Amino acid sequence: MTARAKWWKGAIFWSACFVLAGPALAAPPAPSYESMVAALRAGDTNTDYQALRHAYAASAGYDPYGMKLQTLLPGMLDAFGKKDCKTALADAGKIGAIDYTEINAHLVAAMCLEDMGDKTESIRQHEIFLGLVDSILKSGDGYAPKTAYRVVTLDEEYTLLTILKLESHGQALIQNDGHSYDRFEVSTDDTKEQGTIFFEIDPIFGLLQHELNTP
Repeated sequence: MTARAKWWKGAIFWSACFVLAGPALAAPPAPSYESMVAALRAGDTNTDYQALRHAYAASAGYDPYGMKLQTLLPGMLDAFGKKDCKTALADAGKIGAIDYTEINAHLVAAMCLEDMGDKTESIRQHEIFLGLVDSILKSGDGYAPKTAYRVVTLDEEYTLLTILKLESHGQALIQNDGHSYDRFEVSTDDTKEQGTIFFEIDPIFGLLQHELNTP
């Protein structure tokens, strides 16, 4: 090996040591709930919907029990059932302003916009609906606590049961390995086969504990 080659070999070695010993780069901050919603409203549906839902759970407006939607959500669904898309679409917009992760609002908006001839916006709303649902389905299989579906609102539980065509016959709160779960006894709509579905509700239960411990 020539002197020049030895010099380069040594230089590379010491450069590697310097890089390894240098300060670790800080991870970029996670995008806020508000910034993610703004991107979706601007038309960019290529987002991390699980991150969006958890960003909502960390936001100041987090409402896991749906108290702010207790009149809007039933009103929207009632108007949609009556084929009053003008009212249903207006209610969906109001719901989105409070909780943009509310799954039913995006589905109703998608179907109403389709009927009203706005194909582009209908497709966008449908993509958001699918992204939110898929982010829950990919979080587990619901068969056991360790593989429970991870939800951030109570409404997500009942919405997913409806999508899976399962009827609830009882619910219980359980604790396991430091996590909180809702256990549902369910049956299928068609064959009436019975089973159990688990939802991990750590963000919901965590807020409840915080509220109870706050003077």
